[in-house]
Amino acid sequence: MNGIKQTGLTSAFVAATLIVANMVASQPSAELVVAALSHPYRPVEEAADDVRRPPLEVLMFAGIETSMSVLELEAGGGWYTEILAHTVGADGMVYMQNTPAFEGFTGDADNN
Repeated sequence: MNGIKQTGLTSAFVAATLIVANMVASQPSAELVVAALSHPYRPVEEAADDVRRPPLEVLMFAGIETSMSVLELEAGGGWYTEILAHTVGADGMVYMQNTPAFEGFTGDADNN
């Protein structure tokens, strides 16, 4: 069941992420995501999970760029939310959504 939950979260993210507004970026998506993944405030334990949850490939596939507004449905504990926030930058916006069914999984992540 744990494997299903892990794989399902990545698939759900790709399927459920909606790009609300798309602005022209000054950097290619890959460069933005790499910079977000190497952000100095990113916890080491989250970076260790990159092999299992390939954020570079997922976010490049989604076409996330700077200044975008992104709605992340079923965001869970916010693992991708933080990466998204650094990718879209100060001029972008990330909206995190969780259904009540996710409360046991997310704890207070969606209250931050």
